[in-house]
Amino acid sequence: MRTIKFRAWEGGKMYYQVRCGGVFDRMPTAPTVWNDEAGDWLNLTGQPYTKVMQFTGLSDKNGVEIYEGDIVYTKEYGEWPMLIRWQEASASFYCHDKSDNIDEHLNMFAAKGGRVIGNIYENPELIKEAADE
Repeated sequence: MRTIKFRAWEGGKMYYQVRCGGVFDRMPTAPTVWNDEAGDWLNLTGQPYTKVMQFTGLSDKNGVEIYEGDIVYTKEYGEWPMLIRWQEASASFYCHDKSDNIDEHLNMFAAKGGRVIGNIYENPELIKEAADE
């Protein structure tokens, strides 16, 4: 069974200690992230720009955990980086190519020695540059 965990992008920062779920005083309290500066949990509920990404349960060839929104690359597929997304129809994670076509099931990608080279929030230019070529 895979580990269920999340990360969140908010205010130009990626948070890796993320809790999702829960209710306080009849209000949903998801997501909350650990804020090192404050030494406390920060509630991001209702923040319009918060993006929560789930851990896929897989790691790349270097042991880096793969999350939704990660940009991955392997020579197996040529020169284009791919974006990790959740595919509702199959209830699984897939790699999407520069045209946003489904290119490979994530399990197959990981088995072929792919690696994480960034993510869509901190490194959007990696996908944009590939799309522009």
